[in-house]
Amino acid sequence: MKVFSYFACQIIVICLFLPNTVWSQWIQEGSKVIPNSYIGSTVWFGYSVALSADGNTAIVGGIGDNANAGAAWVYKRDIGGNWIFEAKLIGSGAVGNASQGFAVALSSDGNTALVGGLGDDTNKGAVWVFTRSGSIWSQQGNKLVGSGAIGNAQQGSALSLSADGNMAIIGGFRDNNFAGAI
Repeated sequence: MKVFSYFACQIIVICLFLPNTVWSQWIQEGSKVIPNSYIGSTVWFGYSVALSADGNTAIVGGIGDNANAGAAWVYKRDIGGNWIFEAKLIGSGAVGNASQGFAVALSSDGNTALVGGLGDDTNKGAVWVFTRSGSIWSQQGNKLVGSGAIGNAQQGSALSLSADGNMAIIGGFRDNNFAGAI
């Protein structure tokens, strides 16, 4: 699957494209997706995106929401191929303009999500873990901040989650004067 985004009134919208085997080209499935319950005019919805393995759950980051506090939105695909809003994820314990949603990841089943906020605590950065039970999303524990960072590491600038949702890798590209670390 390919996901394309484009700017519209400073809010990014997402369109999902699926392969059409008859014409050997990608076609848009469903309507474009715009953010639900956003704060401000420069949300940057679509800054990061991830899909579950079956393509039925999507998470979309928007680092500009609420004056750069940031957020991530979760959508579920219905039988008609339309994306239905499920939750807006905002991690607790953020310090300053966290830019949550800079990076996002989903487990294979779409029930575990990571939301990176590289601007948290004056660019030290952090990652929040959320899990879904039914259609309810809950934050799991406190934000994750790796130990041993040198300077403003911007942890959460890149991240990945294992298929089963039990292992994560988190990047901090500014650690130790841009040497970077995981």
